[in-house]
Amino acid sequence: MSTPSVEQIQADIEAARVRLAGTLDELAFRAQPKEILRREIEHAKARFAAATHDEHGELRTERIAAVLAVVAILAIGLGLVRRRRRTSGGGILIPATASVGKRLAWATVVATGNNARQVEVGDRVLFDLEDLHEVELQSKA
Repeated sequence: MSTPSVEQIQADIEAARVRLAGTLDELAFRAQPKEILRREIEHAKARFAAATHDEHGELRTERIAAVLAVVAILAIGLGLVRRRRRTSGGGILIPATASVGKRLAWATVVATGNNARQVEVGDRVLFDLEDLHEVELQSKA
């Protein structure tokens, strides 16, 4: 085996530089946010297609129906929770945009007097935490 000539060594070095530059360009391209997003979208589409279609390309209706049922149940549940938070026990809607200068709290009525007409035991009521609460017992304050 003979020793390579200077020209051959320089040609090998130049070829290695070209390969390295190509590799760096490819890495820079793959690291671009737009390229990463494009690959992730492509991957998500492939996973969605695999989850909604069988190996013959036919639609898996049972999976789609199950997912739609879960979404519907969650939407209804979220709506009920939101509505319950913003209504009194008597069903009065408290608007989310209502401006209240005082801090209010929800409570459950545990007892009522003979003159209580608007509230019953077990109702949820909104009251002011800073008010002094007066309760009349046998017509005495």
